[in-house]
Amino acid sequence: MPTLYGVSLGPGNPKLLTLRAVEVLREAPKVFVPSSKGISRAEAIVSYFTKKRRIIRLDFPMVKDEAIVAKALQRNASRVCSILQRYGSCAYAALGDLSLYSTFWRLYPYVKEKIHDLDIEVIPGVPSFCACAASAKIPLALGDDIITIIPLSASRERIENLARYADTSILLKIKPSVIRSLKLVGKEYQQAVLAIHCSTDDEQVRVANIKELEELSKYFALIIVKRRKFL
Repeated sequence: MPTLYGVSLGPGNPKLLTLRAVEVLREAPKVFVPSSKGISRAEAIVSYFTKKRRIIRLDFPMVKDEAIVAKALQRNASRVCSILQRYGSCAYAALGDLSLYSTFWRLYPYVKEKIHDLDIEVIPGVPSFCACAASAKIPLALGDDIITIIPLSASRERIENLARYADTSILLKIKPSVIRSLKLVGKEYQQAVLAIHCSTDDEQVRVANIKELEELSKYFALIIVKRRKFL
């Protein structure tokens, strides 16, 4: 039975991969990585554990046009299927944990459509916001705290509704309108942690007042805000 391994690479530090992830990367005949231009962070991590000739880049256009996205997914699925048919197994590796907003789950149905008896194994990893909390030395939640994860594509209305009830809000990627929406309903928020490249040599983590968010958000990729002060 053909097997596709989904490998979560964590926040960006090769030392934070699970033992199972390393095992799969070392043994897989080919490892696919998402790429747009040049060597991605995902590819750099994978290259620690396998030969570069085993790594295959898949292009995923960063556009909102679903027709273009679907065409790219079909093309990438065909490439994955050809490797599966030749070798019997392969891996797809991406940053973070594959259960969170990953291209893996966009690609999988297209591969499954072509190979009906496909089996998969998904290996979990450390999400970027968990690495951020660890670097900042703070808890994400205690007791009955509610956590909300807000993606870049969330509408203003959804952000405002969710933020009203969350004790901790995690913003994955950032745009000014998200920050403004959060500030409108976030009067009770006390502090924020802003981060980029968590767990890597380029890591930057900063604790800030909620009023500083809009200015500082231009330079960071992830923000954690909490109602209670954590430092």
